[in-house]
Amino acid sequence: MRRSILFDLAQIYYGNERCAMANLVLKLAESFRDDWFPGLGTWEAQLATIMLSMYQIHLAGRSASASDLSRKTGMPRPTVRRKLASLKKMGLVNQYGVDFELSADGLNRPRLLRGFRQRLQMVKTSLQKMLMLLTVHGSAA
Repeated sequence: MRRSILFDLAQIYYGNERCAMANLVLKLAESFRDDWFPGLGTWEAQLATIMLSMYQIHLAGRSASASDLSRKTGMPRPTVRRKLASLKKMGLVNQYGVDFELSADGLNRPRLLRGFRQRLQMVKTSLQKMLMLLTVHGSAA
């Protein structure tokens, strides 16, 4: 027989809201993983980190080498190279000599765009729920 908790859950400030946020983060991470990296059993944050860093480098008008990405992410260069090879195989990045660029064709796949719209709806729904909870329970701050 399971033991009951020994305190009132209302003692946890923003408990429901924090639970809603944690749920949102997990759903977003799993949804992102399932869309971008189907078949991976665990959340592979390094792939997303490399892609985000590459995008940021692209905003500065440059392509990204493994060395650039290693410096930006703090990951060892051999790890970055392995992850770039995986991203290239998935069609999410293109390689030009030692430089890499995000692949617009890979990133604009209908499945990825559909997944983004679903995550956006998750954010909207979660925000509405959290705002309603804050209105009902008031602010603890």
